[in-house]
Amino acid sequence: MSKQLSIFEPYPNSPGFKRRDTSKKAAVKIRRRAFTIQDQLKALFAAGNKYTADEAGAILGISPFSCRPRCTELAEQGLIRDSGHRRLNASGVSAIVWVGTGFE
Repeated sequence: MSKQLSIFEPYPNSPGFKRRDTSKKAAVKIRRRAFTIQDQLKALFAAGNKYTADEAGAILGISPFSCRPRCTELAEQGLIRDSGHRRLNASGVSAIVWVGTGFE
């Protein structure tokens, strides 16, 4: 179920932004899509699947640049958590392997 849209709802319940006007405009523009992506990620992780943000994005057909902040938001909301495992992403950088809360 998608959330009600509000630019006044604080992070992590709405996309965050820095003090720059461009950052705030981007957060406002992405907010509807952000909630949709969060819902897709919640469904993916609710089954106990373990993925990096980039892997989850690839499965869902979502850019890693849109998926990574949504995973961070879900983690801040307590809906997914760091599994303690790491895998390399496409850039060769170690990435958190996320899992839904309630799963190992």
